[in-house]
Amino acid sequence: MNTILPALEVLCKEGMKQDSPLKIRKAIKEIRRDSKRFGWTDDVMESMPPEWQWRVCTARIQLGYLDWRGWEWRTPRAGHDPFDIPRWKIGKPAYPVINECREPEKVENLLIYSEQGIGDQLMFAQALEYVRPYAKNVTLEIEPRLAPCFERSFPWLRVHALKDLRDSSWVEEGEFDAKILMGDVVARFIRSKDKFLKDPYIKVDPKKRKFWRKWLEQFPRPWVGFSWAGRQGFLDYHEDGWINLQYGDYEIPDGLHTPPCDLKEDIEDIFGIISNLDKVITVPNTLAHMAGVVGLPGDVVMTHGKGEVNNSVNYRWGMPEARSMPWHPSLRLFRNPKQWFSENRGLGEIYT
Repeated sequence: MNTILPALEVLCKEGMKQDSPLKIRKAIKEIRRDSKRFGWTDDVMESMPPEWQWRVCTARIQLGYLDWRGWEWRTPRAGHDPFDIPRWKIGKPAYPVINECREPEKVENLLIYSEQGIGDQLMFAQALEYVRPYAKNVTLEIEPRLAPCFERSFPWLRVHALKDLRDSSWVEEGEFDAKILMGDVVARFIRSKDKFLKDPYIKVDPKKRKFWRKWLEQFPRPWVGFSWAGRQGFLDYHEDGWINLQYGDYEIPDGLHTPPCDLKEDIEDIFGIISNLDKVITVPNTLAHMAGVVGLPGDVVMTHGKGEVNNSVNYRWGMPEARSMPWHPSLRLFRNPKQWFSENRGLGEIYT
């Protein structure tokens, strides 16, 4: 079965960039032409240009193909711009994303590289436990803001907070037997939906939880966290009394309560806040992943027309008809603001 074709259909139907449909239609036309010309199939995927390997595999995973080949096609992200980062080229053998259903090889010392943003690193972390039987010593290079919660949640890991993305000097010669990207840990061990974790796996600092609970108690319940803006767009609605968890340079709407902390940098405090909340309402951004990894119920509202990213083609959030995601079972997905309003506020008529 040539599973490139349904992935191409997803790309063609939904578009990779919502602001350039003509460019995308042209690109899809070109890849269909080149597919016939070069005979691109599952067996010869390697001959496809790396950029298209990335795009096709993303759509394919979104379709639900979690077998080895769907994940393996993501690996070119570490070999071409903008992912050609020197730290990924440390002279150690790559821990393979094996294409057969056999036991992974065991190694003494394994290095796992973090990748992409905070939300992705939190999402990928659910695969870390699967590594334990196959590596005696595991070192995880991680975003500094996440280092404390990873040390607490995965005490068997050696956590290295990397402050300079291009610094590889901390790796000593001969220290590691193999290396693997954090996303490839998912690719190696999560090959079916039943492998996704059902329970929360990030542990919150109890002191932070207690501190922020005391702060929240000045407000009436329910305590609802809210984040309305991001690259994915904007949600133009809130209620007085919600807790502002929006990071970035945005004007805060009236009626929201803003915690006295840095909502971008103080990750431990944000975890402390959301661990006390009754619910979170957010667009698809880091807050959604933070809520998901601690098991907080929440609504993730997809938006369109105002942001830079079209989440219709995004393996994190699944197909357009999906109302849940295997990565974070506590979250509900809404594909547009009108759907969310109609089900939660009875105000669907104000959105078209």
